[in-house]
Amino acid sequence: MAQLIGLLSGLIAALRLVIPIIVRFIINKLNNVQSPPSTLTLRERLRLIKPALKKVVVELNTFQYFPHNDRQLQYQRYATRLYIFLIIISVTILAGYNLMDTSIHRDTITNPSESDYSNLEQDNPTDLICKCTDISISYSSFITIEPQFPQ
Repeated sequence: MAQLIGLLSGLIAALRLVIPIIVRFIINKLNNVQSPPSTLTLRERLRLIKPALKKVVVELNTFQYFPHNDRQLQYQRYATRLYIFLIIISVTILAGYNLMDTSIHRDTITNPSESDYSNLEQDNPTDLICKCTDISISYSSFITIEPQFPQ
């Protein structure tokens, strides 16, 4: 249940970031806004990404409530940063838990001998389970019944 809640909150945060970009893209396509052809080299584009990314991180606000003043805007940005930080921590913890979780390996050995069972017990002293529903040694090998009738 906790994993589902974490997954949903991460999805909500991602959608809050992605949906405005998608809507803006669709509106621009519908209005046929032509972007001028770019003559920038790849190196220049990569240099321009850093300040743009920094601006997005500083101005990111997923908790926009109106009306707001500068102080409320700053608190909303702090809340956004805390929210994203907690989501990253939660995803990291869940990923670490899933990586450290031991998997169960189950083998069924039909009619094991006593030496097979001893070897398995030495290899897996805490995990070995023997249901022993079938007895592989017949009763006649260790039990003899001799009836005695009164005379």
